[in-house]
Amino acid sequence: WQAFPHIAAAPNGTFMAVWTTGWMAHGQRFSSSCEKLGDQFNIGFSFNGLDVASDSNGDFWVVRSHQGKGYLDKYSNAGEQLVDGLIYYEAEAPIRNVITVLQDGRAVVGWYNGNNPGGSDAYGLMINANGTIAGAPFLINQTRANNQRSPLFTALPNGGFVAVWESFGQGGALYDIYGRIFDAAGTGSGEIWISEGAEGNHQTPFVTPRADGGFAVGWTNKTAPQHVLMRA
Repeated sequence: WQAFPHIAAAPNGTFMAVWTTGWMAHGQRFSSSCEKLGDQFNIGFSFNGLDVASDSNGDFWVVRSHQGKGYLDKYSNAGEQLVDGLIYYEAEAPIRNVITVLQDGRAVVGWYNGNNPGGSDAYGLMINANGTIAGAPFLINQTRANNQRSPLFTALPNGGFVAVWESFGQGGALYDIYGRIFDAAGTGSGEIWISEGAEGNHQTPFVTPRADGGFAVGWTNKTAPQHVLMRA
C-alpha cells in the first residue's frame, strides 16, 4: 500500500513527492507542468515519520525514522543525492519527524519521543545548509507533564520559526494546541495556548506563515461534531 504522502515545491516550479510503501520511503520529482522527472526512487526505510521541504536553491530535504533513529536525506533540484541517510538522532525513538527550511538556508527538524513511559516531549534540531548537524537537540515544549506530541514547524520571514504541538491535559481539555516562537538563534518565547477558549479535544495542528510576519494555525476539535478551528 501507498501511504503518508508529503510534497514540497521548489522556487523554479519543480516539486518532489515522498510517500511510503510498507516500511520503505520513496520519492519522485515533477516538473512545473506535473510531468515526472526521472524515475521513482527509494529514499530509505521509514516507519514513524516522513516529511519533505525545499530551500531557496531548489534542493529537497527529507526526514524519516526507522528502528529508533532519525535520518536526513538531501537531494538537489536535478535529483542528485547531496546527503545520504545522515543519522541526526538515536537516543530515543523519534516519532512524526518534520522539517522546515529557514530563511538563511539552514533547516530545523522536529519529532517527539513517543516511547518515553514518563510522557513524551517534542524536540527540535538545527541542521546547517550543507546538511551537517548544528548543535544539540532542544526542547520545543516548556511544560513537561503528560504527553507533548506531534510538533509541526513553519519558517517566519524574520529568520526564525514557529512550532505548534498537541499537549495533553495542560489546558484542561484532553488535548490542547500550544505553540512557541523561536528566533534565528533558536531562542524560544514562552508557550502560547493557541486553542484557549475552545472546549473539546484539540489535535492535528497545522501552521503557516503570514505575509505580515505572523502566522495562522488550524486544527481539528475531535469532540463531536469535530469542527475545524483556526487562530491567527
